[in-house]
Amino acid sequence: MDKSKPLPAAPGYHVMKGTATYEGKEFPIAWGLFLPPSYFAGNQPFPLICTLHNVVSDIGGSDGKPELVSEGFGLLMVKDIGSDSRHSGVMPKNPVNPRKTVLFIGLAPQCPKDMGFERAPMNKVVVELINEMGRLYRMDQDKVFLTGFSYGG
Repeated sequence: MDKSKPLPAAPGYHVMKGTATYEGKEFPIAWGLFLPPSYFAGNQPFPLICTLHNVVSDIGGSDGKPELVSEGFGLLMVKDIGSDSRHSGVMPKNPVNPRKTVLFIGLAPQCPKDMGFERAPMNKVVVELINEMGRLYRMDQDKVFLTGFSYGG
């Protein structure tokens, strides 16, 4: 996995871009990476949570545009709880704000428009991207979680 940007040195949500190779052909990919403030405060390994988005035309691509994290778990990487008007139900008395209190690395790969997470090459690209995160960050290799919604679920 080739990356086009240096590793983030600050907490928050970062758009990363690079290339993947499948059957000898390179193609561009993008992913969102969330690093909590606590990541920079110590040396312990962090679990990784990877979320797969719904594969629709306004989210799919390789540009890392904001639609990538416009709903679901990805949205919690970029917005504080309560800042999205689509929240439904009753908010807990003491809601957890993932952007400030979580102890995990968040990963949101972007699926190119003409591909799907359930088939090659993206199923293999996601696995390789997770492995790459383990090489680049203090990731707990025994605590890797995959989630998604709609077509990404």
